Amino acid sequence: MTEAFTPETLRRFCEDRPAFQPICKEFAPGQGLNEMADRVITYCRTHLLLDELLAEVKTYNPAQYGRFFPENGSLGEGEQLPFVEVVTPSGQRLRGFLVQALQNPARLAAAATLAVAAIGLTLGVLYPQVLHSTSTPTVQSTQPVATPEPTETIGPLTGTPAPTTSTATPSPTPTYTPSPTHTPSATPTATPTPTPPPIPLTTSISMELFEKRCTAGKFESPPDGFLSPLTSCELPERPEAIKVSWDVSRSGGYAGCNVDLHPEFASGVQDSTYLVLWVKGQEDGEQFKLGLRSTNGKEWKETVVALKEGSQITVPLAEFAEYGVDLADLDQLTIAFEYDLGASSRRSSICIGEIGFGSP
Repeated sequence: MTEAFTPETLRRFCEDRPAFQPICKEFAPGQGLNEMADRVITYCRTHLLLDELLAEVKTYNPAQYGRFFPENGSLGEGEQLPFVEVVTPSGQRLRGFLVQALQNPARLAAAATLAVAAIGLTLGVLYPQVLHSTSTPTVQSTQPVATPEPTETIGPLTGTPAPTTSTATPSPTPTYTPSPTHTPSATPTATPTPTPPPIPLTTSISMELFEKRCTAGKFESPPDGFLSPLTSCELPERPEAIKVSWDVSRSGGYAGCNVDLHPEFASGVQDSTYLVLWVKGQEDGEQFKLGLRSTNGKEWKETVVALKEGSQITVPLAEFAEYGVDLADLDQLTIAFEYDLGASSRRSSICIGEIGFGSP
């Protein structure tokens, strides 16, 4: 990855491919290439996307891909295979250049032993109940046995050739020790919690009006926070829904919009008990703040969470009243996104399908 990209090209590579776009939320401004590459590989490994990543890298930069994955199994002039290094749980290092073995048959057995040991150590870390021996596995050959010639081996700690020996001494074979069988206990059956019915709106703000007033009341903190222009979500179930996108990935960043509440909403609020939104998140768990302000200058913002499947969010109006907001004289509704709300909420988007006030 570090040979095929620069920090900027790796960011664009992920942004241009839908499967890798979520990784961009984890990139911080000025982040180094090594750390960015680690985040890409970790994400692809946990989401089973490593094969797709390799295919895309091969298409994007075939020259660098071919250095590490030659299609004909041979190396071009001036090329070499990667330096292999394995760190055991105790801190011991096994390392060596595999290319030396390919170019010198006398070292092939030592390199094969190093590779098998690397695999064994990896399995020992991931599945400690399977491997209990740190001995180097014996490398066996299906070719006819011949009188061994003096060979060189790669030292496990330094990667330098060890003293020449006239005979090869087989290493003990790892012993498999079965782990005790765990008998699962009976899991109690959970009683499903019924989903409450949606709260009907007493008065609502049309999405067309919301888009105009949110755009007019936009606020942000460049270069630390930005609010993208509002667009349509194009949801079949909510064709009127508006998409709100933001980026507050730098420390201290914030963005959002203030929506004026003119007197036409006053009577509806007085007959209601909840502030109501229908919201759909790009991913599960985006947090943002929802606030109300009255003409006396009192304001309160409540942190709410958007779900990927879309749901109605309700905030009791009594909570705003506790902080001095005069519900009979509201003048502003606020939607805000802040860096301090967490990594998953710093760069994303939500679809808003309804805003208003209502009662059960």
